[in-house]
Amino acid sequence: MISAPSPYIENNTITQDQVAKYSDYCKVIIMKKLIDWILPVKTVSESNVHEHWTKWGKRHRMQKKRIKEAFLQNRPLIPLDNLLHVVLTRIAPRSLDEHDNLPMAFKYIVDALAGHIMDKPTNGTADDTKSIAWHYKQEKGQPRQYAIRIEIYQDEAMK
Repeated sequence: MISAPSPYIENNTITQDQVAKYSDYCKVIIMKKLIDWILPVKTVSESNVHEHWTKWGKRHRMQKKRIKEAFLQNRPLIPLDNLLHVVLTRIAPRSLDEHDNLPMAFKYIVDALAGHIMDKPTNGTADDTKSIAWHYKQEKGQPRQYAIRIEIYQDEAMK
């Protein structure tokens, strides 16, 4: 069995020989990393939480505010000419079910990110695009450590 390289390989770290070796077994895409942020944001499964509406409303506003602050502080240039891959990693003491709960935990973060990437920060429908592929991961953190890692990659054309 051949082990394929990681699906997220930064630009210029794979050789043409490696591309030729793995091209029969998998699609090799060269990606350029545009963003790698870690933000102190707590995420919970939005589908399973039962709390007062003011509590979840405050959490959603805080999540959107942290994304907005990161974009305003860093001012990243994100070209939309090729497909973007956004990898969202939840860092928390306990893991969530990867099929249902993990994507739901990022619901408002995805809305805010897509709004800023697509330059539609207020309407909430910018994540409905074929220009962005969303990927979700999780890592075990220390007790009471809650954060998210946002990585944005762009497909690079093979030369």
